[in-house]
Amino acid sequence: MPSYLTFANMSLIETLLAELRVPGLRRDFDRETLATRVLIQHIERGKTDEIELRGVLSRHLSPNGKIAHSSSLWRFFCVSG
Repeated sequence: MPSYLTFANMSLIETLLAELRVPGLRRDFDRETLATRVLIQHIERGKTDEIELRGVLSRHLSPNGKIAHSSSLWRFFCVSG
């Protein structure tokens, strides 16, 4: 059964993504795409608390812009996707 994001879900995702963006000329689309996928997975499971989703992102993305725990994320998307 397909699931759909509501306008409120999409606004929440955009708010959280905006917080990840580093000011400058270049955007890190790989990082934003990964963050979007993580957020969608959690929202589809019914997790829509903004503070909780910030914590999820901080566990999956390191502060320096790199992907944290890439092997665990690979398993996350393969198993839950």
